[in-house]
Amino acid sequence: MLLPTILIDASLGYYPLHAAPVFTTLPGVRAFEIVRGRNTEYDMFQGGTLSLVLSSEDGLYVPQYSASQFYPNLKPMVLIRIRAVLSGTTYPMIVVFADDWPPQWIPGDEFAIVTATDAIGILRGRKLSGTYPTEMSDDRVVRVLDAVGWPGTGFHNHAGWRSIGVGITTLDAVTLDKVSAMEHLELVARSETARIFVDASGAVKFVGRHALMSSPYIDSQATYGDISGELPYSNPVASYGKSGIYNEVIVTTASGTAVTKTDTDSIAYYTTKTLTRSNVLCPASEAAAMAQFLLLRRMQPQLRINNLTFHPDQEILEWQDVLQRELSDRCTIRRRPDKGLHPTNPTLLEQESHIEGIRHSVSFVRDTWNCERSFSLADTSNYLVLGHATRGMIDSTNRLAY
Repeated sequence: MLLPTILIDASLGYYPLHAAPVFTTLPGVRAFEIVRGRNTEYDMFQGGTLSLVLSSEDGLYVPQYSASQFYPNLKPMVLIRIRAVLSGTTYPMIVVFADDWPPQWIPGDEFAIVTATDAIGILRGRKLSGTYPTEMSDDRVVRVLDAVGWPGTGFHNHAGWRSIGVGITTLDAVTLDKVSAMEHLELVARSETARIFVDASGAVKFVGRHALMSSPYIDSQATYGDISGELPYSNPVASYGKSGIYNEVIVTTASGTAVTKTDTDSIAYYTTKTLTRSNVLCPASEAAAMAQFLLLRRMQPQLRINNLTFHPDQEILEWQDVLQRELSDRCTIRRRPDKGLHPTNPTLLEQESHIEGIRHSVSFVRDTWNCERSFSLADTSNYLVLGHATRGMIDSTNRLAY
């Protein structure tokens, strides 16, 4: 199997957020697993995690073994990064901070299973206190990152630690008392129907609501299918059931105003399925628009391809896709259920999707690489985009976004 060159190193002996750390290669890698993202678009993004299996002959990865070349620097919070090099291009895969370096001893073998979490873990542990003014959502994200000492100034992506897009919601003023920074950032994202996560390069990334209605998030970055010319996949997991239906949406503002939107036809057929959003930091008028937006996306059942698995082998295009796709990227998934019956003219099922979760399971011992992804349905509505050749026209095909 063709494998990219994998670079795994750590900033041993440096402060976790040092401005210019020197990285040391970690030898003896047997396997690793990377998990990033979330299961569905209604979950919050979880902290990306790494599980790394390292050979530890002669006590190399025993933290307090003074004869190890890495002594005394195998500590929690050490910065670890994984990158892949393919055809001269370097792809970041994850940047994390070590949680644990536990040595493992079994008869005839010594190894370590290192676990680590990305920046969300740090932000969840840092606390906010004080009054935050009425301001745009992106300004609030910047203010929070500045308040907890996150590297960079303002919106600047200093040393790869920030990637803050434009927000559209004016947030209410709020007074906080020892509130987790990540908890408040999640509330900001929920108040705008935005996205906040840590990308593969380690940057805290904020994607505003309207950004998802314009390039690159309306442009499919890859097509996955079951015929030649499309990127192959296996183990598709689909759903078409009541669990995906929400026909009553209740959005409650931080001031206590509750707005409810319902679809009576859906309720009559499927019974009431409720989605709630609480303590959003926006006015009631925007909360009403949010409720209507969420209702329209889920009030009827839809066939959803939720998960796909990829097994890159010898094809360079397959490897490039596995390595470069990022959370929130838009993709096209195709399936031809009657291809066996009608090989020349099969029925095409096509789903526009956003990537919500990514899992890489890699074993150098077995020479295997599995990539699993979870997806959400992309909003295929055409929204008015100023300056766009076709979406800049006010007509029956372009909708006003909330």
